[in-house]
Amino acid sequence: MEEARSQESAAGDEADRLIDAVVHKLRSNVHASKAATCSENVVRGQTVAAKSSNASYVPYGRTKVSPSQLLQVNVLGGRGFTNEVLEEDKSDHAKSQFVLHCQYAGQRMSAASVPCSTEPKFKHEFIFTVPTTTGLKKSATEACNPSIALHRCQHRIEPSQYTEPVCSSGDLLSHQDAIHIVLVRTSARDATLQASHHMSWRRVLVSETSYHHCFVELHGVYSESNLPIGILEVELQLLPSLSSNTSEEVLSSQMDCERNRHVESDRLLMNYVKQWWKDFLGIRVSHTHRPVKLFAKDENGDSNMICSVIHPLVADRLINTPRQAARFVSLLPFTPIPWIDGSNHNVSCWTSMLAFLSRGHGGCEDHAVLLCCLLLGFGLNAYICIGRQVNDEDHVWVVTIDEDTEQVIFWESLTGQRYIHVPGQEPQAAESHTYATVGCIFNHQTFYANIQVH
Repeated sequence: MEEARSQESAAGDEADRLIDAVVHKLRSNVHASKAATCSENVVRGQTVAAKSSNASYVPYGRTKVSPSQLLQVNVLGGRGFTNEVLEEDKSDHAKSQFVLHCQYAGQRMSAASVPCSTEPKFKHEFIFTVPTTTGLKKSATEACNPSIALHRCQHRIEPSQYTEPVCSSGDLLSHQDAIHIVLVRTSARDATLQASHHMSWRRVLVSETSYHHCFVELHGVYSESNLPIGILEVELQLLPSLSSNTSEEVLSSQMDCERNRHVESDRLLMNYVKQWWKDFLGIRVSHTHRPVKLFAKDENGDSNMICSVIHPLVADRLINTPRQAARFVSLLPFTPIPWIDGSNHNVSCWTSMLAFLSRGHGGCEDHAVLLCCLLLGFGLNAYICIGRQVNDEDHVWVVTIDEDTEQVIFWESLTGQRYIHVPGQEPQAAESHTYATVGCIFNHQTFYANIQVH
């Protein structure tokens, strides 16, 4: 009897080993197919390389992740939103909704909507992967890639998986990327941009517990960018805690050094731009009236070199062809930006990519920038084109130039249409467009102004 039991036990152990071997083989084949069809898996802000067929066995229900430094942003609530006093008397069903959007190092996330009120009940946790100089360099590079900002990260990272220190404060001290916070107000009819704020997170490097609590004052946008609209209560924490923290003096010295470098680079750029503009106007007096724009104003009223609004976007498997990219951009509703300066003249606004995608609609500048970024991601020689239409109105569209065939294609970002133009030949009547003159074209690397005689 005991011998029979021992044989049954041995047989059971052998069956368990066979089952484990089969499961391991199946999981290895699945990982191999995933590695062949998709080079990476995005897990709520963390890029984890797909496992190859010779990866070590991982028990079912558990995920083996690479060591990474996480930045946890907890939004605990809001206060002082005095513009929402009228919303207090409405029922929850009739109230408009606040939606918070966050982006850091190419990772874009959104919080659940909350009813608008003077003290909105924000309660959300954002977890980002911090690019580090240690660990997997591939993950750090991919985390900095702005291409993944086109879609929101949906999956959740479990902070409990990160317990051992990954890096020290010195590894993160030179990170200048800020957390971009965008607040959008949504209703049954529309979505309006309320605030756009860049928050520095490096104060957490000073704390021995890698924790920092702060209040963030949000300001309005466009012509109200100097007016505060409310305050957010925010907690910042690095997971896992750093192996060592830095001092206040070191952090202040680092930030002062960065600020001085930025000021010096801005000064040199401004001197160059002034000389360039003087030479451009010296060629012909009529250049004064040409639509040549060197600086762009964003939703916060900050002016930056216009080439800085372009960042090539790789859409991965979300968008397969350039024509699909044009179709996708054209589906976003066109809404002119209601910005009026002190002289009561309309001012063109080049909204940040996060604000445009979070709001879901924008002006022709926003559409053209998004389409140009996507076309650059497909490897096309794409430029933003600023010019005038046949009705003498300023307009912004996209142009791609094939240097081998000299083929020029105009892309209308508002409709998704393409117009093929051959230099020296008139376009066919059926394919004619409404573009009359070109003032300048630019992308993230070059800027050209038209000096032809119109």
